[in-house]
Amino acid sequence: MHGIVLFDIDGTIMHAGKTPAKAILRAIEEVYGVEDPMPPRGTYSFAGKTDPEIVADLLSRKGYPEEEIQAHLEEVFDRYIRYLEAGMRRGDDAYLYPGILPLLCALDERDDIILGLLTGNIEEGARIKLDRFDIADYFRVGAYGSDSPDRNELPGILLGRVREMTGRSYGGADVVIIGDSVQDIRCARAIDATAIAVATGTTSRRELAAAGPDHLFEDLSRTDLALDVIDS
Repeated sequence: MHGIVLFDIDGTIMHAGKTPAKAILRAIEEVYGVEDPMPPRGTYSFAGKTDPEIVADLLSRKGYPEEEIQAHLEEVFDRYIRYLEAGMRRGDDAYLYPGILPLLCALDERDDIILGLLTGNIEEGARIKLDRFDIADYFRVGAYGSDSPDRNELPGILLGRVREMTGRSYGGADVVIIGDSVQDIRCARAIDATAIAVATGTTSRRELAAAGPDHLFEDLSRTDLALDVIDS
């Protein structure tokens, strides 16, 4: 195999704790003057959504028009990054999921694989989360929520970056996408990539299975099995 392996972050690589949600909700409250932007518990999930999509969803539910939402997104994310960075430094409730570090190490040692990120996080937010565990340098390339609010557009953006980086064109058959949400699976399907779902996030195993991934793991603690699937 000579291909690309892409990881989602939240729910796949790590549980980032309470800080990210607190940071983005605080930023929304301050910039738009809306109190308690989060819908009632259990009625909204961040899983698989891009950061801009989350802001737009929460504000549209409060009746804010699209043009007003878009007008202040940059300020929201400026504040979000500031609060996220401070919170991730102080917080002690973030952790890597089982098997992540051994798998990244194993993939990093191979010269036939390009290791990258495909995440709804804006790029700077992704860096802050990964830096919490000193793992950002494993990833040579990425596509982020700051590139597009539509997650299904991110694979195409990433393949363009890989082409610029390597001078070689890759297609969906060369790509493996690893994620914890139904949206990750759909994202893989958008380019006919291999979808590996992992049930470490908030999406149930049953929901993931119903979305039809190529492979489904409880977690990535069996490095040998994960590598076998990636190579297949």
